[in-house]
Amino acid sequence: MSATRRKPSLGALPLTAVVAVSLGNGIGAGGTLPWRLPKDMAYFRAATLHVADMTRDDARMREAGYERRAGPVKNAVIMGRHTWDSIPSRFRPLQGRINVVISTTMQPAELQGVDGEADTLLARSLDEAVQLLQERRYKRYEIPGEPDGTALGRAFVIGGAQLYRTTLTQQPAPDTWVLDQLLVTRILSPIDEQMPFDVFLEEFRSPAQRAKDEAVAAQQAQAPHDTSINTDAPVNPVDRWHLVHKDEHARLVPPAQAELLGRIVHDRGVAVHFQFSSMADEAAAPPTAAASDTVRTREQAKQWKLERKRQAQNKAASAPQNSTSTAPKAQGRAAEPPDVQLSKALSYILRHGTQKEHLEVRSDGYVRLDAVLARPRVQKIVMDDTGRAPKSEDVEAVVRNNAKQRFELTYGSNVSPTDKGTFQWIRAVQGHSLAAVTDLSHTSLSEANIKDHLAQEDGMYYAIHGTDEKAFSQILASGALCRMQRNHIHLAKGRPGASGVLSGMRQHCSRLLYVDVGRALADGAWAIPARCL
Repeated sequence: MSATRRKPSLGALPLTAVVAVSLGNGIGAGGTLPWRLPKDMAYFRAATLHVADMTRDDARMREAGYERRAGPVKNAVIMGRHTWDSIPSRFRPLQGRINVVISTTMQPAELQGVDGEADTLLARSLDEAVQLLQERRYKRYEIPGEPDGTALGRAFVIGGAQLYRTTLTQQPAPDTWVLDQLLVTRILSPIDEQMPFDVFLEEFRSPAQRAKDEAVAAQQAQAPHDTSINTDAPVNPVDRWHLVHKDEHARLVPPAQAELLGRIVHDRGVAVHFQFSSMADEAAAPPTAAASDTVRTREQAKQWKLERKRQAQNKAASAPQNSTSTAPKAQGRAAEPPDVQLSKALSYILRHGTQKEHLEVRSDGYVRLDAVLARPRVQKIVMDDTGRAPKSEDVEAVVRNNAKQRFELTYGSNVSPTDKGTFQWIRAVQGHSLAAVTDLSHTSLSEANIKDHLAQEDGMYYAIHGTDEKAFSQILASGALCRMQRNHIHLAKGRPGASGVLSGMRQHCSRLLYVDVGRALADGAWAIPARCL
């Protein structure tokens, strides 16, 4: 009687993320790549085609009595539906690689008939994609009963933003997958203010690493042809990601591309820095408790505070000395209660600052709360005598106690607040200047329902805009209300303090402007002069 040998576990599937990203972490604009860089595309192709040595897996399987077998081995590229659609049809699927598309809506029939159909896979989640690829890891070995097919070499994550975010921030279950390497093409040329980015990469650098990238970009701009710029980033044990030494480059990419890693290269007049980072050893280990994340977050907060202190000291030291100058005034925010500081930070981030904070915002304004809480602007707020940073329960209290009800919280999946799940999402309900926020589910007024929503006085259904004397003079001069940088002009549906009226007016408002909404609806339009658009 013979026993069937069990295949040994090969452990978590190592993932490598490949991304080209601007200095400010922009990766997309208008549903496509914001640049066309031939050297970067050649680098991407060579890196994702290069099948590296699998010594670790081979040793584990050999110990269990399984040898390598002859057969095709390909790397895999894992992508979301939008990334798949953004690839020109003549290049789909990416040749010489196993293509895995993650989508909850794509049908298998949509992948039928493509070249290399057997190596083009559809998965409903990252975990399912990993499961499909784990099966292909075993196809490298002589295992009785193992079906034929292309074996897996390495696995690359190539986008889009949600997939990058999941792999960069999510704690996977043990022995499923681990993101342990990043191949980053950092665009050093100053394009962030020129390009209308609407998709951003989750920030993974420490403040010191980000400052180093900015310093390298500034040096490169001053001396475009200087090849001696030091691109080595500072090594801090607290950092989650470390740049890999050049001696290690050749094990990941072909020799020609290994020569590019760590260098600044000009690609169609654009300066790019090819970076190879690996996860720090202590960060790669599965967390033994939720406290591990808290410890790391506190350590990062300490580093951020030290960095800001050093910057302030350097600025003070370089400022001209004036014996008659008075001591600087204390910052007002520092004297405010922690909940007020948190409310103001949330208001800025959710209404105006998601791009600068490198956060992904949905069209309905929702942002993952855990991502918001991880931002330095929030982490620097000290909530109590223990020095702790804000937590989700602090945000819940701010949302619950805010008299103007500026925020909304909901629960959803890690992908969407509209799906069932335990992840918290937060949004501001009004006041946005973010172009990406287009659908706040506001009620549309009509002549039929106006009486249900607005107050009436002397036969006029009105809404009110509050302002101060200076702005009032500008309104009179222009002849109209202007939305300025905001997406909308905001009006209260009645006098502040009246029953059922929530007003976001500032306390210093001294003028109330009444808008005859009924007449505006009857006229068929809200006229806004072109100079106000």
